[in-house]
Amino acid sequence: SAPVLTPLHTPRARSLALRASPSPARPPSPRSYGVALGPDGTLFVADSGNHRIRAVNPSTGDVRTLCGNGTGGHKDGPGSSAQFFYPVAIAVDADGTLFVADRANHRVRKVTSKGTVSTLAGSGRMEVQDGKGQGASFVYPNSIALDPTGKGVLYVADTFSFRIRKVQRDGVTKTICVGAALPPRASPPAAAAAP
Repeated sequence: SAPVLTPLHTPRARSLALRASPSPARPPSPRSYGVALGPDGTLFVADSGNHRIRAVNPSTGDVRTLCGNGTGGHKDGPGSSAQFFYPVAIAVDADGTLFVADRANHRVRKVTSKGTVSTLAGSGRMEVQDGKGQGASFVYPNSIALDPTGKGVLYVADTFSFRIRKVQRDGVTKTICVGAALPPRASPPAAAAAP
């Protein structure tokens, strides 16, 4: 069947159309957040509202789902069965490995170039804890950046802990700075999970 045309929601060009490949995956939702450019020129999109990571060919506009089955949750594994819960930010290394701030799962996820998903760091508990892998905890990680030198470390903006966290490639997580917190409250706002 013919590709479906759908608007790309960006401030710069709302009229630009993406040609979505005829697959079960929907085109990126209006709640698509982070984007990152891969080493081969592929544009990766954190399709937060659809709980997926999408891959866009900037030359043709073709869109495919790299990973995420579209249902919010936490599941590692092959792309078609893996689950995210409002992924909001992406960083890509020189090998094409993606790192995702999986906001409502309170985790940092790792995605191979083939779409296989694993959890790099985060227990899923909404708390602040340094440690390795599942021994670390986050509170709505919202942004992620990759040190460009070789197999560099990751830096994560951990929203409601008011911290910047450093995550090594083996999952070891350490707080490197703490911001001024808002007045204490029982929990983040109810809408905090959905960006």
